Amino acid sequence: MLGFFYASIAIFQVAHEPPKNVLIAETYYHIEWKQGFARYEAWTELGWVIGLLLGFLLVALGLNNATLLLICVCLSFISFLASAAFVTDPALIFERSLVSIEKSISLLQRGATLLSRAGFDVHAWDELKQENASALCIGLVFFSLATSIFFTPLPVFFARNLALQTSIIFILFLLNSAGCLSGYFLTQRKADNSEANTSIKKIVLLRSLLVLLPVFVGVSPFLVTIVLSITVLVAMGLAYAFYSVSVLSLSMEVIPQGKAGLFTALVGIGSAIGCFAGPLIAESFGFQHAFIASAVCFLLSFAVFRRFA
Repeated sequence: MLGFFYASIAIFQVAHEPPKNVLIAETYYHIEWKQGFARYEAWTELGWVIGLLLGFLLVALGLNNATLLLICVCLSFISFLASAAFVTDPALIFERSLVSIEKSISLLQRGATLLSRAGFDVHAWDELKQENASALCIGLVFFSLATSIFFTPLPVFFARNLALQTSIIFILFLLNSAGCLSGYFLTQRKADNSEANTSIKKIVLLRSLLVLLPVFVGVSPFLVTIVLSITVLVAMGLAYAFYSVSVLSLSMEVIPQGKAGLFTALVGIGSAIGCFAGPLIAESFGFQHAFIASAVCFLLSFAVFRRFA
C-alpha cells in the first residue's frame, strides 16, 4: 500500500513538470526565461529546505509518522487552493513560437552573410549548424543517471563507511539543499540565455570532478571528512542550480511544441536507471566504484553536450 501511494505521488509530481515549464516559458519573454525558471526553482527549493527543517524539528519533538503525514496532506491541500486561486493561463501563448521564428530568421541571416563572403568553404558550414536536439536529450539522460548513481547510495555510504549519525547525515543533505537554494538566487542575478550552453558544459565537467572527492573521504581524519563532505555537497548543490536553470531554458527552445514532457521523461529515465545501478554497484564492488561510475557518466554527458551546438 505504501509503495502504491508513493508511486502515485511520483506520477503526479512528474505530470506537473511539463505544463509548469510551458507556463513559465509563456509568462516571460525569451530573454527572461532563465530568470523566470531561477525564481520558480528558488521558491520551490526554499519550501524544500523549510520542509526538511520542520520534519527534523517535529520528529525531535516526538511527533509520530501518522501526524507528519497528516501535516503533509494539509499543506498539499493549501497548495491546491493557492494554485486554483492564483495560477492562470497566459492571455496569449506565442513566446515559444516567436523563439522558433527568431531562430529560423537568424539561420537565414547567417546563411546570407556567408554566401556574400568571398572564399565560402566547408569550414563556413560550421556557422550554419543548428542545435542538435538529440545530443541535448542524450546529455540529459547521462546527467540524471550520473546524479542518481552518486546520490542514491550516498546516505548509506555516510552511515556504513563513515559511521556518521543520522542527524549529521541529515544536516549534510540539508546543506546540499541550502547550496542549491543559494545557486538559484545567484542565477537570478546573472541570467543570460546566450550563455546557457557554455554554462552547462562547465557545470557538468565540475560535477564529474566533485563526485570523485568522496573516494578520498574514508582515508581522511574525521574533521577533514566532515569538511570535505560539506564542501562536496554544497558545491554540488550550487552547480546543480545553474545547470537546472540553463537546461530548462534550452529545452524550451529546442524541444518541439507539444513535446515538453520529453524533457521530464528523459530525466526520469536516467534517474530510474541510476537508482537501480548506484546501490547495485556500491553493494557489489564498493562505494568508490559507484562514485567513479558517476564521474564517468558525467564525463559522457559533458562529451555529448559538446556536440549539442
